[in-house]
Amino acid sequence: MISRRRTALALGLAFLLVVVTFFWNRPFSTGPTRDGAFFTYVARLATRGTLPYRDVFFIHAFVHTGLLAAALATLGKVGLLLVGALVHLAMGAVAALLALGLVRERAGRMRCVAGALVASAVAVGWPFLGEFVVSGGRPKFLALALLAGMLLALSSRRCLLAGALLALAGLTWQPVAILAVGVVGGFLPGAWTRRGSASEADRAPKGRLVLRFVTGGLFAGVPLLLLLVAGGCFEGFLEQAVGFPLRAPLRPHPGFVGRVRQVVGLLPLPVLVTGGIGILATFLLPWLPGRGEHSSSRSGSLTGGLLGWLAVYAVYLWFDLDARGDMVPFLIPVGALAGGALARIARSEGATQRLAVASLLFVWLSGGDLVLPHHSSEVYKESERLDPEKAQAIARLAGGEPVLVFADPLVQNALDLDPLHPYLFWEEGTVSEIWRREEGGLPGFVDRCFRKRPKVVIVGRRALELLPAIGGRLQSGYEPSPDVERRMLPVWVRR
Repeated sequence: MISRRRTALALGLAFLLVVVTFFWNRPFSTGPTRDGAFFTYVARLATRGTLPYRDVFFIHAFVHTGLLAAALATLGKVGLLLVGALVHLAMGAVAALLALGLVRERAGRMRCVAGALVASAVAVGWPFLGEFVVSGGRPKFLALALLAGMLLALSSRRCLLAGALLALAGLTWQPVAILAVGVVGGFLPGAWTRRGSASEADRAPKGRLVLRFVTGGLFAGVPLLLLLVAGGCFEGFLEQAVGFPLRAPLRPHPGFVGRVRQVVGLLPLPVLVTGGIGILATFLLPWLPGRGEHSSSRSGSLTGGLLGWLAVYAVYLWFDLDARGDMVPFLIPVGALAGGALARIARSEGATQRLAVASLLFVWLSGGDLVLPHHSSEVYKESERLDPEKAQAIARLAGGEPVLVFADPLVQNALDLDPLHPYLFWEEGTVSEIWRREEGGLPGFVDRCFRKRPKVVIVGRRALELLPAIGGRLQSGYEPSPDVERRMLPVWVRR
């Protein structure tokens, strides 16, 4: 059980870091990034009765999008900002609580502050995460916070809560089911052999704990699935959010060395340095003087869960790695291990220990994540956003007539368009689904889109490569606009 004092400390530090990240990313003056626009747009459509799975092709789970829809319906853009801030607060707080769970209760206050600060900073300090505050975060961020909360609940034998959190996490981001195998598998060896506890939860039969875990998952998951059934979305959910990821083709594999280079290149330097120190110290501390401080079974089970998380996700990345967003699941376990190791190494007395605290914090701060968020390296490159003036110019060209978009959803979100077709992202898997789902396959789909006589057509380069039939339609009835053109997204106007 983590004390109220430590809980307040974790929440306070996470809140301060979220405030820094929140205002540095100018949420009131910038629009959403590409992926953020996608989830915001789907949520906005849901508020108007155009539901994911039923009316929009949506391969993601739905809990986060449902939260965004509720926030938009009640508070508008402020609701999105509130959800984004709360998601990031949850990530930082659970990372800090996990770090503090690795430290004995009698540890000094400054040691706990140092450890919790490092853990929270790793979890939410990466500027890439802050870019999504304006659009309510991402499903992945919320799911990871829920998964970390599950590990905390398991460590306190709150199995009913742990099962509920896992169910919510799995209905927020599907790969959590894979990560949970590592977390639970790493946690159980230490938890099942826990000794010396007099609490009722620790004395409960293991079968009863498992039953509580499953019951909690059912209590949280079944009502949400029934909502899908009531909305006519359940069949689409199974086909799109469950079936599509299983049918999607694997990306070309770069080999072991290439994959390592990808991961190292996508993680910011502070995360690499801090994570390396934390993981190395996790294995070395038991062999150093004072090791009894962190040898409790609770600390061991938490450490096992975090290492299991990292191990399983490393295997997952071996088969599926696309962009820097795939690095986010490393942040909470790396931050928790680093923060816990720092708090155990540091002591309130002695120049050597104070130097260890100062050095680790300096490495993090000087690396750029909090002091210089827009670092020159690729991982700090700001994501693409849509200039509001260009969106307004597109609206003037359309003059109230339909706009047909074969591109990412930045334009639809900015113009608040009703979609003329249900596909919002363009990749090979999307085209395969069109051939499978649409009458007449790809040619029939394109023909039906242009029968609606759109005034403006916006086509991304990737969509034009995947849908060559669009090119002939554009050449025969449309002309490029000389006034409006987004990078890689030419605007065509009907003759």
